[in-house]
Amino acid sequence: MMFRSTFFFIISLLFSHCSSTQKIDAQPPVTIIEAQAQSWVAGVRGGGSGTNVFITFSDAIAVDSLYYQGKVAKLLPVQDATKVKYIARFSSRKNTHDDLVMHSEPSKEYGNSVVGIPPKTFPFELKKDEAMVSYKKGNKKRFFKVTNIVQLKQKLFPSRLPAVKSQ
Repeated sequence: MMFRSTFFFIISLLFSHCSSTQKIDAQPPVTIIEAQAQSWVAGVRGGGSGTNVFITFSDAIAVDSLYYQGKVAKLLPVQDATKVKYIARFSSRKNTHDDLVMHSEPSKEYGNSVVGIPPKTFPFELKKDEAMVSYKKGNKKRFFKVTNIVQLKQKLFPSRLPAVKSQ
């Protein structure tokens, strides 16, 4: 009896593991025309920072998310009449205001700690210039790799709008 229950437990573990693995395509279903990443920083303290990744495909595809440098973001279409282009926006913790743990009694707020975001396990091993695109094929989620992502010059946003000269 013990052998039978152990056997069924091991078999169920094997089947559950097989269903959770990602279906990675050896070749992308579309041609990747261009892949670029550009980091940015707001010009005001606490205004935020991040990286935008732009990917241009040869044809439309039902994309979902982009996995890049340990983070995941939704791929959103970019309005462009001549290209099939998407953007993924990744924010970073640089140049942001930290959230504090607040308490209803002010005396207990002394020495507050910053709210931490628990790290998630990243499902792929990628190089710095690689990303993984998730997309739908039928009703199945699939993945393909984007390589050679070109890093553009960092974009620095001004702290205020330029002055307009009156005429």
